[in-house]
Amino acid sequence: MLFSSIEWRKVRSYAFLILLATLSPILVVLVRMYWPVLNQNFPNWQLNQYASMVSVLLATITPMMMGFVLGFQLLLEREANLLTAISVTRLGLHRYILLRLGVYGLVGLVLTVVIHQLLGLVVLPLWQVVCIALLSLPLLGLSLLLLMRLAKNLVEGFAAMKGLGFLISVPIVVVLFVPMPWYWLAGILPTFWTIAGYDAIAAGQALGWWMMLFGVVLQILGCGLLWQQFMKSH
Repeated sequence: MLFSSIEWRKVRSYAFLILLATLSPILVVLVRMYWPVLNQNFPNWQLNQYASMVSVLLATITPMMMGFVLGFQLLLEREANLLTAISVTRLGLHRYILLRLGVYGLVGLVLTVVIHQLLGLVVLPLWQVVCIALLSLPLLGLSLLLLMRLAKNLVEGFAAMKGLGFLISVPIVVVLFVPMPWYWLAGILPTFWTIAGYDAIAAGQALGWWMMLFGVVLQILGCGLLWQQFMKSH
């Protein structure tokens, strides 16, 4: 509880981190309010065909946003040389980061389920939503470690986060508009399997679970490589 309260005070101290952490919930409220209105007033738009992509964007990508929030905090601590100081303590840098990942992972898990259910664009059994949230959690570590790898300070962090947007936008465009077999070329992106897998699950296809599991393997392997590089540099 003490550790969680410390993390909350850190997040509350930075307006940007508050915006980043609350971006998905704010968008969910707006979509929840205006989706029926748009469907009613603009039936030719056929918005329901995009429901799964809106849902995956706001819900299962939430762990990535939590990873960026933690990443920006670590960048601040790196600039203040706190990470170097922590690395020589009994706690150690790796335990320190893993402990914080655990806290943010728990928050990301709960927030993903809440956002998905609140949004309500894709109706799935609660147990399936919880499983999807669990299978999306490696994205938290991946976004965190990519940010720490690409950026040395906050300014570089902002640029890196914008650049990493292709990890979300490209798979969504591919799933919506690219036909088979070219569809699978996006499989080189670890986020593709989470997004495409969710889309398949939303359509009632069991293959979606295997796609998400394969994505978890790729994301964990990516996290492992990035973690080794991060620890070597500290």
